[in-house]
Amino acid sequence: MNDVKWLQKKVAAQNHIIMGQERLLICYRIGTRKGVDGALDKIEKGKRMIAKLEQEATDVN
Repeated sequence: MNDVKWLQKKVAAQNHIIMGQERLLICYRIGTRKGVDGALDKIEKGKRMIAKLEQEATDVN
Protein backbone atom coordinates (compact mmCIF):
# COMPACT_ATOMS: atom_id res chain seq x y z
CA MET A 1 0.00 0.00 0.00
CA ASN A 2 1.16 3.48 -0.78
CA ASP A 3 2.72 5.13 2.29
CA VAL A 4 0.69 8.31 1.88
CA LYS A 5 -2.60 6.42 1.63
CA TRP A 6 -1.65 4.28 4.61
CA LEU A 7 -0.89 7.36 6.70
CA GLN A 8 -4.15 9.01 5.62
CA LYS A 9 -6.10 5.94 6.70
CA LYS A 10 -4.23 5.79 10.00
CA VAL A 11 -4.94 9.47 10.68
CA ALA A 12 -8.63 8.87 9.91
CA ALA A 13 -8.66 5.99 12.38
CA GLN A 14 -6.95 8.12 15.02
CA ASN A 15 -9.57 10.81 14.43
CA HIS A 16 -12.29 8.23 15.21
CA ILE A 17 -10.60 7.54 18.53
CA ILE A 18 -10.19 11.23 19.35
CA MET A 19 -13.81 12.05 18.47
CA GLY A 20 -14.99 9.15 20.63
CA GLN A 21 -12.87 10.36 23.54
CA GLU A 22 -14.26 13.87 23.15
CA ARG A 23 -17.83 12.55 23.20
CA LEU A 24 -17.06 10.45 26.25
CA LEU A 25 -15.63 13.47 28.06
CA ILE A 26 -18.67 15.57 27.16
CA CYS A 27 -20.99 12.88 28.50
CA TYR A 28 -18.97 12.75 31.71
CA ARG A 29 -19.02 16.53 32.15
CA ILE A 30 -22.76 16.73 31.48
CA GLY A 31 -23.35 13.80 33.79
CA THR A 32 -25.37 11.69 31.39
CA ARG A 33 -25.05 8.13 30.16
CA LYS A 34 -26.76 8.97 26.88
CA GLY A 35 -24.13 8.84 24.16
CA VAL A 36 -21.57 6.85 26.14
CA ASP A 37 -22.16 3.63 24.20
CA GLY A 38 -21.78 5.45 20.88
CA ALA A 39 -18.58 7.10 22.06
CA LEU A 40 -17.11 3.78 23.18
CA ASP A 41 -18.13 2.18 19.88
CA LYS A 42 -16.37 4.97 17.98
CA ILE A 43 -13.18 4.43 20.01
CA GLU A 44 -13.30 0.66 19.43
CA LYS A 45 -13.89 1.16 15.71
CA GLY A 46 -10.81 3.38 15.51
CA LYS A 47 -8.73 0.80 17.36
CA ARG A 48 -9.91 -1.97 15.03
CA MET A 49 -9.10 0.18 11.99
CA ILE A 50 -5.57 0.82 13.26
CA ALA A 51 -5.03 -2.86 14.07
CA LYS A 52 -6.20 -3.83 10.58
CA LEU A 53 -3.89 -1.27 8.95
CA GLU A 54 -0.92 -2.41 11.01
CA GLN A 55 -1.67 -6.05 10.15
CA GLU A 56 -1.82 -5.21 6.44
CA ALA A 57 1.47 -3.33 6.71
CA THR A 58 3.22 -6.30 8.32
CA ASP A 59 1.71 -8.73 5.79
CA VAL A 60 3.15 -6.71 2.90
CA ASN A 61 6.63 -6.55 4.43
